[in-house]
Amino acid sequence: MGRQGACLPVSGMTERYGPEGFTEKAKKLLWPYRTYERNEYMRFRGVPRKLMLEIARMLPPGQMEDSQNNSPTFGELLAEELAVCYGGYVIGPPREDERVTLDEVFFPATTEGYRRALEVAARYGPDEVDVLEDQKLIRLWWD
Repeated sequence: MGRQGACLPVSGMTERYGPEGFTEKAKKLLWPYRTYERNEYMRFRGVPRKLMLEIARMLPPGQMEDSQNNSPTFGELLAEELAVCYGGYVIGPPREDERVTLDEVFFPATTEGYRRALEVAARYGPDEVDVLEDQKLIRLWWD
């Protein structure tokens, strides 16, 4: 089950990280970056690091431990100072597994960016590593 099983519900709640609806404000901020939406599920991509840090401050603390399978946790990905932007998805209410998950991180296609992307890739084994030459970015993605 990976790291996801490490998070326990808040006492007295059936939700995983916080009260029902806690993702709604984040979803509104992520809306311009959406790439797909269906029911409670919305994918996003290209969210600037500054905005993702702002969104993280709105989320319950347990959210920082969320991860996509064997990816770094939400908090670990946000700590990547060289990261330019992020991708992932929101699971909204009424689902009990409501959350914001990061499953993509983008580094600049610079010497430092390549070095850091390779370090993260070696440590966490992403499912895909791509160089997006047209955008001058390196993408790491976990399925």
